[in-house]
Amino acid sequence: MIAAVHALLNGEPATGLSLLDRGLHYGDGLFETVRVRQRQPLYWREHLDRLERGCRRLALPFPGADALDRDAQRLLAEQNPGLLKIIVTRGPGERGYRPPTGVANRLMIAYPHAPAASGKPLAVTLCRHRLGLNPALAGVKHLNRLDQILARAEWADEFDEGLIRDLDGNLIEAVASNVFLVFGDTLVTPELNRCGVAGIMRQKILDQADSLGYQVDIRQVDPAEIAQADELFLCNSVAGIRPVASVDAHRWPDHPATRRLIEALNPT
Repeated sequence: MIAAVHALLNGEPATGLSLLDRGLHYGDGLFETVRVRQRQPLYWREHLDRLERGCRRLALPFPGADALDRDAQRLLAEQNPGLLKIIVTRGPGERGYRPPTGVANRLMIAYPHAPAASGKPLAVTLCRHRLGLNPALAGVKHLNRLDQILARAEWADEFDEGLIRDLDGNLIEAVASNVFLVFGDTLVTPELNRCGVAGIMRQKILDQADSLGYQVDIRQVDPAEIAQADELFLCNSVAGIRPVASVDAHRWPDHPATRRLIEALNPT
């Protein structure tokens, strides 16, 4: 059963969207998913900053931080949601790919519950599906998630997450998370200049790694390195940092570095 949600469309209560909306027709838009704790959206400014950067990349009008602040405060005042999802589309338009100018819809949805943030180590698989290469959209959280849908369709409940490679075979990310490999005091994470999503929690780790005694290496990652790593962990702004117990047949019994990062950086 789909949980009941409350939503605002351009600041007004809404239960639907125009059938001509370009987000529906072409995936012409962006989104952010924000965890809420005690009526406070976590990493709110970071999410809005990334949304604004994505709007610039797509030449899409940014709704403005003030309008998004008002939407969030209205939804938070009416209930205590677990998640807020922001969607910005280019709005309704004529048939055809040519985008209208100066038009945007902002949609904010409040979900009653958020996935449980747990430190339980994850069982992960290496997906067969590969990410296409598109430097123009690399790092952007756009509405076209077909790659992630096809990758997630590869397992039912036997795994918690899946790792995805690009067309050249490089490790990029997980279906709904970024990935880090630990080699001693070095944190290795794939570069995202040709595909993938530049996550909020990923950036938090990169910004604070040095103060926690870790070096950072952002580069192409060969999936063969997975079995050589001391630890593996995934991260996103909804679930935080999560240790990986296994990738298919390879297992990690201990996660000291990941536990330290969880203690230092996971939101409380």
